[in-house]
Amino acid sequence: MNKKRSSIKYPVLVLVFVLALLVAIFAVACDKPEPAPTVDKIEITTAPRVAYFIDDKFDASGMVVTATYSDGKTAAVTDYTISNTNALKATDTKITITYAEKVADVAITVVAIEKIEVTTQPTTKKYVVGEKFDATGMVVTAESADGKTKAPVTGYTLLPTADTELAITDTKITVTYAEKTAEVEITVVSVKSIVVKTGPTKDEYTVGETFDPAGMVVTVTYSDDSTKDVTEGFTTAPTTGLTEGEEVEITVTYTEGITTTLKVKVTAAAAA
Repeated sequence: MNKKRSSIKYPVLVLVFVLALLVAIFAVACDKPEPAPTVDKIEITTAPRVAYFIDDKFDASGMVVTATYSDGKTAAVTDYTISNTNALKATDTKITITYAEKVADVAITVVAIEKIEVTTQPTTKKYVVGEKFDATGMVVTAESADGKTKAPVTGYTLLPTADTELAITDTKITVTYAEKTAEVEITVVSVKSIVVKTGPTKDEYTVGETFDPAGMVVTVTYSDDSTKDVTEGFTTAPTTGLTEGEEVEITVTYTEGITTTLKVKVTAAAAA
């Protein structure tokens, strides 16, 4: 009887062991992480600038590169490489984008510059002798011979340069880019006269006090008879302590040494 029980017990133990082994193998298989999806392809889903002039460089601004993965998901990627980051030539017709060994091409055209034009004038076109040209706000646009390719350009040169003090004889600024030129008309005026329009807040002093121009407004008249009210940019003299007098003269000096005067009252300090 014992032998019969032993013979039955042994196969049961084997079966239990096999089942336990299968459960363990299944558990390990379930715990094993899924393989990371791979990139199947990339596409340029938003195109960048595609028209260029000779010696321009490819501009990826605004370009969106989208990768499609083996699990069907898509995502925009940024750590791609660009086949050509050098100055472009007329023979360049495409830029190749590479990501995860997948490629996509951006078709481009590269043409010569026929002319340049100042399409947006600078903010300031009127200057006083001694001031310097300010290109703020100016947009210079290059154009191809067929007029199909137009693009704003930077890196142009100016004559007179931005570091040159303007003279009354300067009437234009010459802009040069890729050996093409355009002009900006300017007006340069000189100061003809100044007058104190509004006196300073303080007009009475005691001996030894220094003049305070706070509140003073000076009207400047230029060589073209235009005027401008200023509250700074002028100097006053004397700068030392004032001496006693009913009408002590203060000299106001503006650009180009143009002067005017005003008078203030200076009294002796009260006795202690």
